[in-house]
Amino acid sequence: MAVDLKKTDVVIIGLGAAGGVAVLPLTMAGLEVTALEAGAWLDTRDMVPDELKLNRGLWPPGPQKVQGETPTIRANASAPTVRAPRHPMMNAVGGTSVHYMAQAWRLNPWDFKVASETRRRYGTSRIPKGSTLEDWPFGYDELEPFYDKVEYAIGVSGKAGNIAGKKDERGNIFEGARAREYPMPPLRSTSFIDRMTTAVYAELARHWSRLHRFGHVYSIASWDRAAMMPSKGSEARAQALAEMDTLLHGLRTEPRLAELIARAEQEPLDDAERANLGRSAAAGRARTRCRRGWWRRRRSPPRVASTPGEASARPATGPAFSSTCATSCASPARRRSTWPTPPAWRPTTR
Repeated sequence: MAVDLKKTDVVIIGLGAAGGVAVLPLTMAGLEVTALEAGAWLDTRDMVPDELKLNRGLWPPGPQKVQGETPTIRANASAPTVRAPRHPMMNAVGGTSVHYMAQAWRLNPWDFKVASETRRRYGTSRIPKGSTLEDWPFGYDELEPFYDKVEYAIGVSGKAGNIAGKKDERGNIFEGARAREYPMPPLRSTSFIDRMTTAVYAELARHWSRLHRFGHVYSIASWDRAAMMPSKGSEARAQALAEMDTLLHGLRTEPRLAELIARAEQEPLDDAERANLGRSAAAGRARTRCRRGWWRRRRSPPRVASTPGEASARPATGPAFSSTCATSCASPARRRSTWPTPPAWRPTTR
């Protein structure tokens, strides 16, 4: 049944993320606005974090007209059309902005001219024949003032990485240029975020802890060979230690370690973690001990790492040779003087 309402200057159909934002400048300009919305008003009682209810499709509450408007798709002209079982949008005052992920991104300058930029950068052949891909009729610079207005109207938080062409690595330096900073500061960090932002350091810690455990095994095997092994057994054990030397050399000189160390130095580490990396600002060192150790070992081929152990495993050539001599030739003390091992990865206090 049709209802006659009071005449207004503007009628907005759909009071969602687009229509709701459009109301503000219209009313600020002195216009009287009426909005028509297919959904209902929601309040805090409708926002209970009930995963079972959500998974049964019982939210959003109330009839959802949008579910009957889900687009149909088909793989080709002769295939039957199918409709997705649920639509990600919703009907309510506020629309999809009521349950979206609270992220308000800007498109990048590239997105506005993706067709021409793809052809320029990768060649015309990279766009399939018959594709409907095309550039927008305007660019990022033309839209930027309106991005700015909306962000300040709804209070978007963040840290700008490009203000009028001036880059700031605390933000996204690859974003399009902004006229000014975000209206709200970045969200505060959490323990989960802190753990994720030091993920590279954690990976290095696991790697060095593994090396430390190997070192324990190596020390026990070396002591056992020196103290308990007869001559023939000592030779076999020395060969085993030589194999372990090669294995440890490979772990200490993995090519990815240099990149991990450099990336870890850029993470928000505490004093103990920086000490573990070996950074010494007071000494004015440009490199960390970790990186220097990696570089030094990379200069030595794997064959060299196993040479002391292999030499001590050779059969005796005279009465002066003994298992004690073999022990001396391949002793951990001698090896440490030539092939230093990284320190155990432990928290450090100053």
